[in-house]
Amino acid sequence: TDDNENLLGYVNIHMNTQAVLESPLTLRYQLALIACILVFLALMLGIYLTRAFYKSRPWFIQVIESKRNKEKR
Repeated sequence: TDDNENLLGYVNIHMNTQAVLESPLTLRYQLALIACILVFLALMLGIYLTRAFYKSRPWFIQVIESKRNKEKR
């Protein structure tokens, strides 16, 4: 604009959109990868916790029944 606030022209901006979007896309990919790894680890943890529970269940039942038998005496 000039001194009288008249518009004299415009600016045409040329930019490399691939370069601008590269960083956010990389971060989004890393976020998705981390989310997949966390889901996998949560699944494995759930499987092993369930397995440990069912393996130790007979022992828990035995302990509870032995305590009940001691209380009855």
